[in-house]
Amino acid sequence: MSTQTQSQVASTLGINVLALWSLSSNPQFPQPASGSDKSVLWNSGDITTFTALWTSAKSRGWKISTAALPTFDFVHAAANSPGAYYRPAFTDHLFDDFP
Repeated sequence: MSTQTQSQVASTLGINVLALWSLSSNPQFPQPASGSDKSVLWNSGDITTFTALWTSAKSRGWKISTAALPTFDFVHAAANSPGAYYRPAFTDHLFDDFP
């Protein structure tokens, strides 16, 4: 089974490694296959599945703030549109690219 490093996973999701560390505390994000600290590896299949959720949530119009990564409900967001009056719960003006 192939694995991916932190840098590869972050690149796949279009985020930096610091945001990946924050995202890794989200219970919906895959658990590492092996490693600790700087040398963490994830199964490629698990990352591919999560990337599909991530892409679906973003394509439906959800704004995924770096501050919300640890608690964002990716499964709900991938299955539902945000609605007409949606505003992101958290915004981080230093890192997020939306107003």
